[in-house]
Amino acid sequence: LGLLATAEGAEALLEPLISSVEAEARAGSSNRPAAMKRVPRHFGQWVEALRTAAAQRAPPVGLRRCTVCAETLSSPLRMQAHLEGRRHCDAVARRFFGLGGPDVPPGAAAAEAAFETHSVLPLSSTALDPPDVALMLLHQ
Repeated sequence: LGLLATAEGAEALLEPLISSVEAEARAGSSNRPAAMKRVPRHFGQWVEALRTAAAQRAPPVGLRRCTVCAETLSSPLRMQAHLEGRRHCDAVARRFFGLGGPDVPPGAAAAEAAFETHSVLPLSSTALDPPDVALMLLHQ
């Protein structure tokens, strides 16, 4: 208890946790594709189609960190709103086109597949916050 009484002591005890969170944040942001050289003609249509695809999926239980956008959200409800939002779907579309996705009008199936590949799969490897998982399971 004596070590926690000082700010330096508390910081020293938290250092491993801080280092781990910083390393995880760096790893999440390093898996982004290179920036697009030009905005594809159908980019806006893809963003809207991805928003529709996102709204049809249940958000991952207990996930509050979006490695696609390098964002940390305060609650599962905010995470759900983030995943369905323009900013996240814009990032998903950038990943899609940055990795060679065709610049054609999106169909529903193509948007769902792109959302799965460029949002759901990257997020599925993100570490969950245990207290959030327990709370979400209690609410179900």
